[in-house]
Amino acid sequence: MLADVEGLELDRIRPSFHHDVMLASTVREYGRTLITDNARDFTRIQRYLQGFRFVAPFPR
Repeated sequence: MLADVEGLELDRIRPSFHHDVMLASTVREYGRTLITDNARDFTRIQRYLQGFRFVAPFPR
């Protein structure tokens, strides 16, 4: 679905994006919130993965 709507070619997506999707799915299933600096990818994933949450890390 994400690939179809976003026009992504699965064979051209970076492997790390595949990993991000798997991580987001796991985080959602456990009812947790992901802490990450990667807002670009996870914002895109969040549009299609209901219930998935992420936040930026606390400043140092």
